[in-house]
Amino acid sequence: MNLINQIRLKSPRHFLSRKEERKLSTRIDEFEKETGCELVFHFRKNLGENPLHRAEELFFHFGLDKTQHHAAILVVLSFNDRKYAVWVDSKVRKHADDKLWVDVGSVLKDHMKKGQRLEALVAAMELAQKSLKIEGPLPQGFSPSLSNKPITEEE
Repeated sequence: MNLINQIRLKSPRHFLSRKEERKLSTRIDEFEKETGCELVFHFRKNLGENPLHRAEELFFHFGLDKTQHHAAILVVLSFNDRKYAVWVDSKVRKHADDKLWVDVGSVLKDHMKKGQRLEALVAAMELAQKSLKIEGPLPQGFSPSLSNKPITEEE
């Protein structure tokens, strides 16, 4: 693995190149149109002792609980402690069981071990999209309101 990839795997701010970030944003837009769910990735240094609790706090901190249809997903990746957590809003929770989020974590882990940063995120989205794909048209008035750019913790 080259030096740049080593740095990207340890730095929330530099995890994705600008080109990769644009590709991810485009793919998130597709995901949101297919599922009717808002999706946000957050990259940070640490998640702490209780990653799920921290993800819940971040979900509310970022205002994901205020989406119009209560269909938001936050995926948090931490670099120093090498953890991930997923927190979802009430509507998403009704359509997906905990096994989906465990599977998402496995996909992330498998690709990240190979240094495939963007591929890890896209594969996780594709897995979630298969389970969350809505039947029929999007919810009336659905319009993604959150940025598709990942949120990065300042270093």
